[in-house]
Amino acid sequence: MTPAWDKAIELLAIAEHSERDLTLKLKKRGYDEEEIRETVARLFEVGYLDNDRYAKAYIRRSIKGKSSRRIRQELSRKGICPEDPDRLILEVYREEDCTERETLERLVERKLRGNPHPDEKELRRLFAFLQRRGFSYHDIASAIPVQDMA
Repeated sequence: MTPAWDKAIELLAIAEHSERDLTLKLKKRGYDEEEIRETVARLFEVGYLDNDRYAKAYIRRSIKGKSSRRIRQELSRKGICPEDPDRLILEVYREEDCTERETLERLVERKLRGNPHPDEKELRRLFAFLQRRGFSYHDIASAIPVQDMA
């Protein structure tokens, strides 16, 4: 094989990579564009490179603290655009035996740390935190102890 192939195998042995990530890393190391294209194509052929597998691994790491909407956005920003991201997200939720609602409730519980009567400031911070994690206003409002957050 080629030097680009050897480096790609070395990188994949350390961690799963997307096609885009691997291509960028090989380019940074100065490999020829044609050699990179051939290497990436061969990696797909033999099953060493799989964007859906990478996306599922990323989703698995993310579902415990982010909404599915946020995960889709991050996948897109990283250039990982599986054909059906929603299908992959649902598959991972099933495999991990959890739901997005459970994730939201777990985050609320963790942030409130058993505080049954959070004040307005704590609730606003919690609300902002959950919005940054990609949860919708409606979902957050239904999950936190006090509904009136306006």
